[in-house]
Amino acid sequence: MGEWRIDSSDLVARERAACGPGALLADGSLLYCSVGRPEVGGRWGSRQVARQLRVTPDGTELPLGFYVGADQGVLFSSGTWVASGGLPMIVAVVNNPEYSVEVWSPEGRLMRIIRRLDGRRPPTEQEVEAAMEMAMRPPPMGPAPARPEIPDLVPTAFGLTVGIRGDVWVRRAPAHGMQDETVFDAFDREGRFRGEFRFEGYFWLYEVGDDYLLGARLDELGVPHIQLHRLVRSSQL
Repeated sequence: MGEWRIDSSDLVARERAACGPGALLADGSLLYCSVGRPEVGGRWGSRQVARQLRVTPDGTELPLGFYVGADQGVLFSSGTWVASGGLPMIVAVVNNPEYSVEVWSPEGRLMRIIRRLDGRRPPTEQEVEAAMEMAMRPPPMGPAPARPEIPDLVPTAFGLTVGIRGDVWVRRAPAHGMQDETVFDAFDREGRFRGEFRFEGYFWLYEVGDDYLLGARLDELGVPHIQLHRLVRSSQL
């Protein structure tokens, strides 16, 4: 156990912020984003980009690639997902929309990049209708939102989980309320694809153990139900 004391004024002065809800990593270190726009060759266009830094309790800073914001003008747009876990620990990072998952060591070494060329698909008419309805809802205050662009393909990831063995699980189903099932791509610690896992409705995967999957499913009223599924691993996964 340990204690973190965060000087928020110091973070603001150095233009840093916690990188989303996954800022606390599995080993107790923190993930910060160095605010600003690094020179990355225009790869992400007008989207906000920040450098990711893993900060240990003694203040050591280790780079872990980039954190890319969502494109607000595109339907289904999703930014960066980060997850950590495994023994020894790894940090997985996926920047949408392309299917490219970076796997980093805690020391800031890029270990591998996981790609799946056929991992993206066109959105269904039902998904477009539901997503557009949500995107066009007027805010409580301010102007009405602009109509977003409809992409040809759905982005790669809408969630990311790292299992106890360092296996990487990419959640590919669109956002809440837009699908009848949730699909995960599973990769072993070496980055080899091991298959698709399908769950009824909107399912969020919290933990992958040696022989179980722990998550929550939302019912038609949006009520979460905790679910525990048995996992039978092959010799490779």
